[in-house]
Amino acid sequence: MRPASDTWKWLERKCAPPELGVSDREPEKEDPKLSDLNLANLINTRARGPTMFNMNEEERKDRAALKKPSPGPITPKKKKKKKKPQNHHKLKAEERMQVWHGNESRHILDFFASKDWIEQQNMTTSHEHLTGDLNFPKLKEGHELKPWQEIGAKKLAASCNFLLGGLILGDDTGLGKSLTALVAALHQRNKMLPDCGPVAVVTRPACILQWWEEIEQHFSEETRPKAVIIDDANTEVAEILEYDVVIFANSFIGKRFTDLTTLNLWLQTVKSDGIGAARKLFPKLNPKKLNMSTSTDLYHLRNRLFPVLIIDEAHDAKNPESQYHQAIRQIPCHNMFLLTATPIFNTWHDIRGILLLFPGSPFRSIDDFHRVFALAPLHGKVGRGGPAGPFLILLRHLLSGVVVARPKSVTDLPPIHQNHLTVTDTLPKVVDMLILDQATRAQSIIWGNGALSSHNPGRDSQLKRGVRLLRTSQQMANNETLFSHEAYEEGKEKRAERYSNFEKGLQLSIHQWLKEGDATYEPVAVSPEELTPQQYSDFKGWYIHQSHLTETEDAALEHSEHTECKKGSKQVRIDSLRATRKAPANELKTIEQSVYADEDFDYDEDQEDPDFDPENPDCDTDTESRNTESDPPKLDRKQSTAQMRQIWGQTLKKMSTDELASPKVKKITEIITTIRSHYPTEKIIITATSVRFLDIIGEHLLRCLPTLTMVHFNGQIKDVDVRMDIAKWFNSGGIDLIILSAACGGTGLNLHGGSHVVIAEQFWTPGLEKQVIGCAARMPQKKDVHVYYLHMSSKVDDLIANLLARKKTMEHPLESAFRRGDNAPYVQDRLPTRYDLGFKLRGYNEEWNMLKALKEGKKGGKKGGDPMDSDSADDAMKPDDDGMESDDGDGMDLESEASEDKVDDNSDDELVAISKKRRKVWYKFH
Repeated sequence: MRPASDTWKWLERKCAPPELGVSDREPEKEDPKLSDLNLANLINTRARGPTMFNMNEEERKDRAALKKPSPGPITPKKKKKKKKPQNHHKLKAEERMQVWHGNESRHILDFFASKDWIEQQNMTTSHEHLTGDLNFPKLKEGHELKPWQEIGAKKLAASCNFLLGGLILGDDTGLGKSLTALVAALHQRNKMLPDCGPVAVVTRPACILQWWEEIEQHFSEETRPKAVIIDDANTEVAEILEYDVVIFANSFIGKRFTDLTTLNLWLQTVKSDGIGAARKLFPKLNPKKLNMSTSTDLYHLRNRLFPVLIIDEAHDAKNPESQYHQAIRQIPCHNMFLLTATPIFNTWHDIRGILLLFPGSPFRSIDDFHRVFALAPLHGKVGRGGPAGPFLILLRHLLSGVVVARPKSVTDLPPIHQNHLTVTDTLPKVVDMLILDQATRAQSIIWGNGALSSHNPGRDSQLKRGVRLLRTSQQMANNETLFSHEAYEEGKEKRAERYSNFEKGLQLSIHQWLKEGDATYEPVAVSPEELTPQQYSDFKGWYIHQSHLTETEDAALEHSEHTECKKGSKQVRIDSLRATRKAPANELKTIEQSVYADEDFDYDEDQEDPDFDPENPDCDTDTESRNTESDPPKLDRKQSTAQMRQIWGQTLKKMSTDELASPKVKKITEIITTIRSHYPTEKIIITATSVRFLDIIGEHLLRCLPTLTMVHFNGQIKDVDVRMDIAKWFNSGGIDLIILSAACGGTGLNLHGGSHVVIAEQFWTPGLEKQVIGCAARMPQKKDVHVYYLHMSSKVDDLIANLLARKKTMEHPLESAFRRGDNAPYVQDRLPTRYDLGFKLRGYNEEWNMLKALKEGKKGGKKGGDPMDSDSADDAMKPDDDGMESDDGDGMDLESEASEDKVDDNSDDELVAISKKRRKVWYKFH
């Protein structure tokens, strides 16, 4: 028998979850003492779960501890200081470019030159058909693999024999990724039997039945794989091993990981403080009844690991610190197929977390990825949008060997036609000005002189306040009713009061504007509605100018302890404010998380986030951190509660048709009428990110087009069977129009029955738009797909469009590295040399040290010293061999730093010295 102490160590090594950001990716080794381990001490067959310890012995220890006299007051232990993250700029270039090749660390260029990587990349990028047949169950007649599916399945199957142990299948939506991955996984299982278990599939709850139907629909009944949906935590491992394919919901996987983490904490408490303390901390935990059907060690003990783990919608696991990501890495498997039509779902950062999932990944933590793919320190430079120069080439080369992604052009699907339509009807001028006011305030908060730097702890809170104003402006442009969430009468009164108060302020502004144009103007109250179109346009321009002026003066007040600026500096500051600063990638991620967590966005179930906690709506699920620095918590709960739904339903019924018919709603109704007139037999999909806006559209269509058969598809429909029935009914001919929540429907939902997609508002995430269109433009679609985009001439639409354009700047150079047809040859970029990488890192380091010197100089200037003549500043400007810090939050923005210097009102000599230093560095690197 193994000693008790060794057993504890073995259990901790096997059961403890990995620390965030750190992963030991070494393959499992057979324990030489495993044969001496008595499994009866580990498994309690009655309890259906691991016992982990001798319960009777722990009870005896607890009783003995109660009998002992109290030792007196306990001296609290000193808290250990957390290790600070490694500073990459302190590493030499050779050390910084190290990646993992199996259990060895080597330079990334040596990794790319290895035989293992060359074989992997040649297979992935090959435009010639791979030889050999696939061994998988027979498909039904007429359901044979398409040419691109066969090529993809062969590449997936071949990847199991190479370095990473899998691939990312990034085909466009509608190309049949599910069947492609199933065929390749079943081939690999047949090859590995009997030393493996079933193929495992992890998908979103809404797609579980879709995977089940893939098997039922395509495979012949005689040889159909035996499949099961696992939704019971008490399912025995022995029962799971009886099937060929097992399907899990990602929420189920996440819950099992949470249970395992809780159990591990419970065991540590028992070991350190006794079972009595553990019971007080975890009163509801019963370790005897806990079953770990996905993370148990029994798969290793029986040598029946999952041959292939298929992760559907793999971009959901892009955050390495999320519970879902950690849960996936706990599942025992040999290989992994990662399916996503949008490997770069939001920004270029998304690919890093997906790469960490591979069993043979060259990165063991997110820090490894940041260390290798360095970023320029200046936000204003192109590098801040993602890796640039040699680092971009390295990332493109890596992705070319791990991603197989074919565009829709490889199929015989009909083309997609885009139609951009402008909403010509105008909003009431008071509402229009209120939208302008909110959007301008949001612009000032996010990009103005008072905007904090990206690495400031309060920046996330500032971004969310600004985004909340932008989102409110967008909702008001959709329909005025969305401005408030109260019941009908109460909300109407609240809006009227707000409009009245705002109009009074507008009248004062109009008076000031008219007086500036005509000194003899007599003070008369003028409403915005009384202005001519030309006057109204001129007034809006003046109003924006005044808003920038006010924001600049507010920023100056914050620096009132400094000396007074020059007379001409105020206009310069206004011009600098108008030039919108580009948001770094980490800010774009915060913006996306904030807008899609807004309480008027959608129902909780729409996002289907496995980490989402409806009892804690202020928790940022993607980063698992509570928003403590945001605005005070709201008393209203999310609208997914029954009470809020009831209030909103009553409000819809009480609204008049005129109140429903905002300019955008009227335009959508006009589009539907035109489609029904020209294409009477074709079906329509209306989609938006706001469920309440979709409810308004549906109610208006119901009153204006009562003969139209329509149905809503959103997070209120929790029953998976009902969801599948709606999709079948729509595709088969029973429904004319489906009103689709974008976040709920962009999950591989097959709506090939629809050929007209109306996008009612701008999406904040490029990948979401692609997925929604893919619901219709997918097999077996036989008709041309028409997509209609609605645009309003408003400031908020312009700002959102700028954000989307910023997100897409890094998508194209990376996507071109892997998205191509099967017959298109891959043209490899010339890889950089060690000298190229070292030279670029030294340049980044010089910029970093220069900015550090400027920062220290500013501090010295406030104390009365010379900011740029200190020895430390001169030394900081000297180049060395160090790299550059790659975390997105580090570094300073050259443009925003310049504007800060103006607001800080430094002396003339200080400004001249700083300006000379900046120009010198700017010309050197440009």
